[in-house]
Amino acid sequence: MRIALILTVVLALAPCPALSQSLVLQGARGETVALEADDLQAFPQETVDLTSHDAVTTYAGPLLFELLSLAGAPESAAMHGAVLAQAVRITASDGYQVVLSLGETDPGLRAARTIIAAPPATVGADRPAGFRVIIEDELRPARSVYGVTRIEILDLSQGLPRTGSHH
Repeated sequence: MRIALILTVVLALAPCPALSQSLVLQGARGETVALEADDLQAFPQETVDLTSHDAVTTYAGPLLFELLSLAGAPESAAMHGAVLAQAVRITASDGYQVVLSLGETDPGLRAARTIIAAPPATVGADRPAGFRVIIEDELRPARSVYGVTRIEILDLSQGLPRTGSHH
């Protein structure tokens, strides 16, 4: 009985992952990296404007492509062939999901940048956004997800031939 009480107290005082401000990156081969808001400051910072409801907000953070390298994403020079059949699934704390192609996140293939803004980014005055994906030059901000908790690289090339080139 005493052990059960101690275990209950320990579990009650332990940090709750659902309430933490961490971001999990998962690579196509299962590599997993957890980042905190402070970790993002170690990367070069970009600024991107987001227009939503006729208001422009400027966000700062590292390129999503740079963070994906921590989970095993290929470098820009390798962005061709079967690698372009990889996707990035972004999941928010409320279950909202969007998918980008891995190539869309590569600044070597696309001029528009995609960044991760760290908390305390907000959505309105009373809604903290947590981590937020901001995609530059979108016509509507539907893919600029707030409350992001997980970003996964998905390999969609299974079953496709590894040969062939469109260059």
